[in-house]
Amino acid sequence: MSFKSIRFGDAVQMISGKTPSKAELTFWDGDIPWISASSMDKLYVSSSTEQITKKALAESGIKFIEKGTPLLLVRGSILHQRIPISVPTRHVTINQDVKALRLKTKEIQPDFFLAWLIASERQLLEKVEFTGIGAGKLDTEVLNKLLIPCPPDEKQQFIGELSKSLNDKIELNSQMNNSLESMAKAIFKEWFIDFGPVKAKAEGKKPFGMDDETTALFPDSFEKSELGLIPKGWKYEKLENLLAALETGNRPKGGVSGYTHGIPNIGAESIVRIGFFDFSKTKYVPEEFHNSLNRGKVKDRDVLLYKDGGKPGLFEPKVSMFGDGFPFSEFSINEHVYRIRLKLELVLLFSRQDSFSH
Repeated sequence: MSFKSIRFGDAVQMISGKTPSKAELTFWDGDIPWISASSMDKLYVSSSTEQITKKALAESGIKFIEKGTPLLLVRGSILHQRIPISVPTRHVTINQDVKALRLKTKEIQPDFFLAWLIASERQLLEKVEFTGIGAGKLDTEVLNKLLIPCPPDEKQQFIGELSKSLNDKIELNSQMNNSLESMAKAIFKEWFIDFGPVKAKAEGKKPFGMDDETTALFPDSFEKSELGLIPKGWKYEKLENLLAALETGNRPKGGVSGYTHGIPNIGAESIVRIGFFDFSKTKYVPEEFHNSLNRGKVKDRDVLLYKDGGKPGLFEPKVSMFGDGFPFSEFSINEHVYRIRLKLELVLLFSRQDSFSH
């Protein structure tokens, strides 16, 4: 069955963003999100790395974008790899690299339009033009010529509701993962940096929230060391003495943009947090190249460390770990990632592949 199609330019109004003057300090560090590429790392957004003030909104000519309006990144180096799409959950402003997409026809339902936009990433990637300075762009005229399918209302409603339900579930799982990760970090700090269980036992108390079996693993006193007081019987060691592997990977000469299949090759953009992988960012190398590698092939329970990248002065090292065939049974890393493996078995274990967030 064929459906009517509508030109993107006839169905969608594209609203451009703007950058308020950086020289005007009163325009910045406010409470209004100013969305740029760095803030579009997930579908639903409510905050940004930089925020503007009400004065900037009033005096710089920048426009408010209503919550629920799809945002499309149309310029930036990330367009070599993927097409960031976000939906603000509150009113926001945007910079000049982002377009807000406001429907101007009732023939296309908002949830269906978002589902189509997300599903069109590969088509959009093929439309990216490269400027020659490492950045890519989606030209307005090219976007305007795209055709949006327009099935009957009941089909649009079904597709839109199903897509929204899945997106909401993904967002909820992501929030749960963030909460669990924060809890894990807090527990690790309490146990192995602040030595809370040892302090409690030294005072004749039972560590809070800890069962007897776990409590027995901690000593009940401290001893002096070159680092100060540490739990009795514990020792510290240089990382280099514990390592079985510390290495980076590699990519074919000329990069990986021309490969659409093969063996997955993971870069720094995929090192986000433990148990998370964005499959939309997957890149590949030829099988022959992968087989020729003498370093950078990932094994279960390897720790992967974000090696370099980001903005000058804002580098934030990130760590991840994959295992049990997740995200792939066989893959490698590129030169921007460290693979770290200890001689001892890691304590952190994952029970099942389906416990990871996709």
